[in-house]
Amino acid sequence: MPHPLASTPFVIVDLETTGGSALYDRVLEVAAIRVENGVVQDRFECLVEPGMPIPPFVTRITGINQRLVSGKPSFETLLPDLRRLLDGAVLVAHNVSFDGNFLSNAFSKAGLAWDGEKLCTLRLARRLIPGLHSYRLDSLCAFLGFTFVQRHRAGPDAEATLHLLQHLLQSALSAGIHTLAGLVRLQQQPITRKRRKGRVDEAQVASLPTTPGVYLLKDRHGQVIYVGKSVNVRQRVRTHLRPSGTARGPAQPRLRRRLPHIADVEAIETKSELEALLLESKLVKRYLPEANSLLRDYHDYPFIKLDLSDPYPRLEATRERPRHAVDVIGHD
Repeated sequence: MPHPLASTPFVIVDLETTGGSALYDRVLEVAAIRVENGVVQDRFECLVEPGMPIPPFVTRITGINQRLVSGKPSFETLLPDLRRLLDGAVLVAHNVSFDGNFLSNAFSKAGLAWDGEKLCTLRLARRLIPGLHSYRLDSLCAFLGFTFVQRHRAGPDAEATLHLLQHLLQSALSAGIHTLAGLVRLQQQPITRKRRKGRVDEAQVASLPTTPGVYLLKDRHGQVIYVGKSVNVRQRVRTHLRPSGTARGPAQPRLRRRLPHIADVEAIETKSELEALLLESKLVKRYLPEANSLLRDYHDYPFIKLDLSDPYPRLEATRERPRHAVDVIGHD
């Protein structure tokens, strides 16, 4: 019998992590809110000791550093409580493939069975609130008039996602969708007849920044397939994914062969193209993506050289291994 939306229990989850891979990165902070019959029944929020160094770019984005997580519980010790909170409920997140992959991977490693239904407010918003320039969580909250205090922290992001979900449920009911099955079908429907190569939803692409940054193309398991950089992340990702782009061009054959496996994309904004260049090198070295042919070891890393003997020194890129760290900037 179809499950009516009014009585469906939902658990809204937001995770802050050390990076974009559910296989290699770790959770820094978790927040979860269980809602039944439109009423909040339980809340869960906790900083997490990741068991690995927190990358500087993550601290810049989230404000979470080693001092804040020192002495906090590991994510593994929190899993039984999270599993109980999720019991019989639908997992909801803004880009649920990201949070869902981290949860599934953690539950699997801990030997805890979980295979619940998932709803993505990003995909649903694209279909129920069409025509917006951006579908990022903060942009949607601004459009809908919701108070949004702090981005990239688990508690405020989960709270904002809850308000967004409530709005989307009302929109779905107004559109004649009264069951969970109907809502799941809606989020899986194509937005237009025009489909891109691969299975990345247009809502995810529309939510990407148009500023400098690094992007991670991932498969359905959260494995990073390709890391790239651009001065306009959204435009570059669209070039990769549209049928007339990377799929047809002679360049990047390793990426072209793997396009059908790409199911998710994540972006990390940077303050400049130079910062994106350095971060791209670090993330390629970290994840060793299959589709990246360059930057996989120091021989391919770009170094930034500054000739201090020149009265008017200029920054220049070089692939020579540095001999003097005082005048060459690169990656360890």
